[in-house]
Amino acid sequence: EKGQIQEAAALTLDVAQFGRDLGYNGTLNSDMVALAIIGLALDELREILFSSDLKPDQAADIARSLDLLDQTFHQHAHSLLNNVASFELLTLLSGEVNRPKIQGLAHVWRFGVSPRVMCVQAADTYERCMRRLADSDSKPWAEAQKIHAEVEAERLASKNPVLDIYLPGMAATARAGRETRSHLRLLRALAHFKAIGEILELDDPFGTKMLHRKTETRFILWSVARDGVDDGGTGTWKTNGKDIVLEIPLK
Repeated sequence: EKGQIQEAAALTLDVAQFGRDLGYNGTLNSDMVALAIIGLALDELREILFSSDLKPDQAADIARSLDLLDQTFHQHAHSLLNNVASFELLTLLSGEVNRPKIQGLAHVWRFGVSPRVMCVQAADTYERCMRRLADSDSKPWAEAQKIHAEVEAERLASKNPVLDIYLPGMAATARAGRETRSHLRLLRALAHFKAIGEILELDDPFGTKMLHRKTETRFILWSVARDGVDDGGTGTWKTNGKDIVLEIPLK
């Protein structure tokens, strides 16, 4: 707000790095908090990059920092696998320590009226599903979505109520990570453009490559977003089902 572009950029990038460090090698809870922190920092950085006071050398410094953040971005797969150990500890203990809550769950009769048997089976299924989801993290989004659907089908088929508490929402978590990465790469492209006037070619977490087109007044860069469909750059910065879009005004 005071127009101190360089200091503002440095502080904002520090916040983004803090989010990355928080999410690195944590559990799903820390992963989601980390993504929220990084997302807030990227929103602020977007405003800084659009500032008319930003100089090319400052944009170049931001571009280098964003490149480093992108290259060291915490892996969603790490938190999925770490959550396996956390889940097994909590659920197996809950079979004894929190017996009234577990016994109150529906369908406990399916497991011989034994909360502990129910928890052991849930832990086994949970680990298998989370390892599949972790493997999907490095795959193209369309393939990852198929794995998410298969895991959800396995959860429903198990009829284990413990899994109903802990397993749903994995697709949304994975999607949030890719959306944050898309924002990061769009800002990398913007910073690069502000520094040297060229568009940086980058991979799209939801597709193949980040796309762009030029009009008389602006560059439009976009990710195809969660549906994997190229809407031609129709959408907003905050995805609404269409593309994730960043528009760069041309002077």
